[in-house]
Parts: sequence; C-alpha cells; structure tokens
Amino acid sequence: MINRDWQDATVSTLSGDVDEYGQPTTSAVTRQIKIYKKIYTQTNVNDPRYAEVDEIALTTDKNVTTSDTISTDTDTYRILYIIPSTRYTSLLLRRKS
Repeated sequence: MINRDWQDATVSTLSGDVDEYGQPTTSAVTRQIKIYKKIYTQTNVNDPRYAEVDEIALTTDKNVTTSDTISTDTDTYRILYIIPSTRYTSLLLRRKS
C-alpha cells in the first residue's frame, strides 16, 4: 500500500547566505528524492516537536538535513525535525507560506 503513494520531491539546501531582504537563500544544488507524505491532523500531543508540524513524510534518503527545503508538485516545506530509523527516516514538515 505504501509503495503506490510515493511522490517525487526536490530537495534544495540553504546556502547560509542571505538575499537583499535578509532572507536565507537556497543553493543552486538540488536533488530528487522519493517521499511518502500524509497530512498530520492531530492537535493534542504531548511531544512539543509536533506543535508546528503540518505534515509528516517518510523517505529512504539518509542525507536530508534540517537546512533543506522540500518541494513537491503543489507545496514547498521546511524540515523542522528529522527522526532517523533503520529503513525510513521520518521528516516533520512545516509548509512555507
């Protein structure tokens, strides 16, 4: 069931530089990964990491960091937290406005 819901996503890394408005810029280096993304709707959680999360995604890519942004066909997300595991890495995502 999970195999048919994988999506292609583009990962861009923040370069550490800022633009003329003081906003962080992304580097020109991007790569493609596969993610399994579902909307996170639970609001009453004791774990503070989930307070700002819009979606939770799974990936097999172990090189994703919190300085990366993930772009799908419809949205762009900032990675808030990474929860590593042996097979899949959980990504706690916040939609960029």
